Amino acid sequence: MLLTLGEMLSDRNSVNALDLAIGLKELLLDKGFFTPRELLSIPPGELALILGVDFYIAKLIIMAARRQAKTAWEMELISQDSVL
Repeated sequence: MLLTLGEMLSDRNSVNALDLAIGLKELLLDKGFFTPRELLSIPPGELALILGVDFYIAKLIIMAARRQAKTAWEMELISQDSVL
């Protein structure tokens, strides 16, 4: 998945925006996951293997990415409504 520089640098689109412990965010960044969007297409079992964490922790990470994606989507809708 190719990301634009703006997507990688945007706080709203960053792994740092996820509601997770700092250590998990650092682990995600160390393993090459820079945006929540990258986490949405990977199964929890595979993420657990990549990160070296329990399946349950991988599921929590993916759930946080889904919450963040939903929030970003809602913010986009609000901004589009204000333009109209």
